[in-house]
Amino acid sequence: MRILLCLITLSAACGCMAPGGAPQFAFTPLRQEPAPQAEAYSYYILATMHERAGRLEEAAAALEEVKARAPDALTPHVQLMQVYFRMRN
Repeated sequence: MRILLCLITLSAACGCMAPGGAPQFAFTPLRQEPAPQAEAYSYYILATMHERAGRLEEAAAALEEVKARAPDALTPHVQLMQVYFRMRN
């Protein structure tokens, strides 16, 4: 019984392989480039990290990137104003 199970498993595994040994299927991502919202969120997280570390110039630059990628988002605009205010003082 064990031998039969091993043979079935091996034949199923070999059926998935192309003659060269590569799988017959390949993973194709649905989207090649990240969504603009994902990029904006990444820059927002980066800006928050810079702001907490006291690197206000870098935080402002990252928030400008957020503003360019997500112009309708309110929170990054408010945070950018706060960073500019802190840079002034």
